[in-house]
Amino acid sequence: MQTLASAASDIHGPDATHVNRAALRRSRFIMAALTSIVLCVLMVVLYFLDMMSGDTVLRSTALIVVSVLLFHLLFRSGLNLKSSDPSLTVPMTAAAVLCVLYTMLGSAIAREAFASFFALALLFGVFRFPTRLLLLEAGLIVLGYAAIIFLSWEDRPQDFLYRTDIARLITLATVLPLFALVGGQIMAGRRAAYRLGSLSGNDQGAPAVRQPGVPGNRQQRRGTLAQPCR
Repeated sequence: MQTLASAASDIHGPDATHVNRAALRRSRFIMAALTSIVLCVLMVVLYFLDMMSGDTVLRSTALIVVSVLLFHLLFRSGLNLKSSDPSLTVPMTAAAVLCVLYTMLGSAIAREAFASFFALALLFGVFRFPTRLLLLEAGLIVLGYAAIIFLSWEDRPQDFLYRTDIARLITLATVLPLFALVGGQIMAGRRAAYRLGSLSGNDQGAPAVRQPGVPGNRQQRRGTLAQPCR
């Protein structure tokens, strides 16, 4: 009986938690890689529409592919586990933002098509970052786009494209902080609800058993989404 009890505790113990977190990190990396593929496909489409040059498409695609392969090697080799944040959310988000900014720098006409990818970068950070860090990320994105405008200004402040860039900068400076604030508050509420649920389960003296057809199990599965990925 003691052997069976110890085996059951191993299944639902730290090893199971480690496996679940590794699977969660892997699924988030796959989503980020698929988003990168979508960005590359979009660049190819814009190239055939004569809105981007071939050199810009090749350089940006190479940068994105190298970044994805680098993070794949980090996760595959287990080097990410040596970091304080094994999900590598901060470097992955920074790499995504830098890739988008680099692509925008060489595609003046098609910049509007890539602006929405900033929101996707913030969305991945919502799973891991607190609200203040999300706001900091949004501010850095706005500063990065302002730097893109400055680098491509070329003493033509009256050009229509540059006025459009300034209007887009104002829009990003308004929307991204609001997105970060709302997303951060939603996830903070979910994490608080998960912690309260865990404490109430511990007060009962035994872990909740998952049974088919019981509504509480669905709430438990929702709670796993609110856990920070470590």
